[in-house]
Amino acid sequence: MAALLAVLAAWPGLPCSMTFRTEVVGPNFRVQAKDRGRPVEGIPIKLHIGMVVKYQAITDKNGIARFHNLPPGSYFLIAGPEPGFADAANLQVKPAESSERTIPVHWPNATPLVTASLKGTLDLWYQQTSLTLELIEPLSGRILKSVETDESGSFDFPGIAPGLYLLSVTPPNGLIPVDVEPGAATASLDLDLGFSSCGLQYMDRKQCPRPELHLQHLEGRVIDATEAALPFAEITLLGPGDKVVERTYSIGAGSFPSLDVADGTYQLVVRRNGFTPLRSILTLDSNGASSPLEVQLGVLGFCSSAKTE
Repeated sequence: MAALLAVLAAWPGLPCSMTFRTEVVGPNFRVQAKDRGRPVEGIPIKLHIGMVVKYQAITDKNGIARFHNLPPGSYFLIAGPEPGFADAANLQVKPAESSERTIPVHWPNATPLVTASLKGTLDLWYQQTSLTLELIEPLSGRILKSVETDESGSFDFPGIAPGLYLLSVTPPNGLIPVDVEPGAATASLDLDLGFSSCGLQYMDRKQCPRPELHLQHLEGRVIDATEAALPFAEITLLGPGDKVVERTYSIGAGSFPSLDVADGTYQLVVRRNGFTPLRSILTLDSNGASSPLEVQLGVLGFCSSAKTE
């Protein structure tokens, strides 16, 4: 379990503030844990005062954990073994409140990715030759299997039984909940990874169709969803076999210089820490648009876009 806690650490030097709901109960109450409407057995429900666990109960086959005769006071409720995927709430125990109230919680708190198999690709916002993936049993924290991605970010965990798992990604250190269901619409995983102020974020790349661009030459600027300039964005042209043909970076105004490359068809990738990368098929020739390209990067979880001005 210590390994799970370690990979959930926030990105160094960046603040992460969270707000939790407040629940008011009497001395006797229940907590019910569900995963997308299904009761979850074996979830630890812990009541903290400060850093100390004062009371704990485990959910039964109906997902219910019961607490009796709790002293009045303030507690912090954590539902689940991993802080990054546990539901949590501020709890006020008052003698006058009605008894046997049921507090609903979700575990895991992050919605799992549903896939038919544990194979696919992972791509970081920065260039990374290899990633280590560990497949973790969620409740026990036991590592079931470990694999390395190849140079293109591909991985495969063959023969994995249906069920809920956590993928531990190192680097950058983070967990991704995945539900393996035979016959799921998604046959494999195709994910973009990045950082927000609270640590690892990811999104299903299939949510963002790859646009096709036709330009005379590649130059322009990179902005965010508010149209503010994004400096330090990486602009990369890839040729056959994902070989890097040219790379540059946006400056303070978000602009990047024209890339001097031969006419032809390339893959264009524009990415920056904390944003969804833009991936596009780019054709360069004299019949293409001449206007500068404007790339708008969405925060992770929202698609990016590109257009000529």
